[in-house]
Amino acid sequence: MVNDLEHLQRLYDLSGRETEMREIYHDVLLKTQVPAVRQYVYEALARNLLRPANVDQAITTIRTSLDEDLGTLAKHPSTP
Repeated sequence: MVNDLEHLQRLYDLSGRETEMREIYHDVLLKTQVPAVRQYVYEALARNLLRPANVDQAITTIRTSLDEDLGTLAKHPSTP
């Protein structure tokens, strides 16, 4: 899945349509609850948002990812 997303991002970049990837990233977030995939997508989405200098949106995306990660950790605390 990650490989497919990376290829799509490259193709959209080459065609000058990199902002269209945002919809795909949001769609993936809606369809999966797998923590590793969600983490990758949040990071990729933040990178995509930084391109045209949407820093505030990128920060919001990263903070959402952080909140989700903290929630997951709270549900599954590590054992000492």
